[in-house]
Amino acid sequence: MASIPSVEILQLQKVRLFSWNMRLSSDVQEDGQILFLIKSRTIDSTATSNGEFTGPIRFNFPFNLDSLSTKNDVKKLVRKIIRQTKQFKVLREIFALANNITEFLVKNYSLGLGLETSFSNPDSPKLIIVVEVNQTLVSEVGILDKVGILDQGNNYEGANEGFIEILLRNLMNVPVSSLKPVDGSERMGLTQVPGLDSFQPCELMAGDDHEGTCAICLEGFSGNSCFKMRCSHVFHGDCITKWLWRKRSCPMCRSRLS
Repeated sequence: MASIPSVEILQLQKVRLFSWNMRLSSDVQEDGQILFLIKSRTIDSTATSNGEFTGPIRFNFPFNLDSLSTKNDVKKLVRKIIRQTKQFKVLREIFALANNITEFLVKNYSLGLGLETSFSNPDSPKLIIVVEVNQTLVSEVGILDKVGILDQGNNYEGANEGFIEILLRNLMNVPVSSLKPVDGSERMGLTQVPGLDSFQPCELMAGDDHEGTCAICLEGFSGNSCFKMRCSHVFHGDCITKWLWRKRSCPMCRSRLS
């Protein structure tokens, strides 16, 4: 009979938000999908390397934006989804993982900060949240230090966007013969949405050329609410995040974001 691992370690490797500009069947009513990609490995006292991760195991769950109006809503959804995967064992690790995912989504993509229902309609690209987690099962508490040593210097490479899109097409039953964008003004397919962590926080001073006003909502800035894009135009963090869900260009100069 196989022994039950003594310790479970969950490592959140990547959280990314994508806009999927693809016309889907009318049966698909949800605003988006959360896609979990989980890799797993087991390390015992005889291990001399960091071990090979198997997988990823894939799980997808639909969601609607109007059900994510607060940070607590986001946390509840993430916890529910993590439990539904039935892949994780330790409650403490599950709660910590859910908290880390929630914090990242709220801080970088403004989920749970009062989303407008205008983003929730069948003629908009779908929002795809991709969460990548590594699970390590350790057979003995005494070899936890070994796990840390074995993991030193590991550089995680996220799943390829082409791989993610093929997964989505299979999950949503989208045949190659019927590929069409839902928004003709944007590139068809999967496009990563930049998070606030890719922009420079800024604080406008009196007399600044931007006059201390966000060009999207036309309201003033306060404290560290200002973020500067690569083209040097500045906006509120939640304003530019919501804009970038739809368009991958600056609202003022239309310069494209990679």
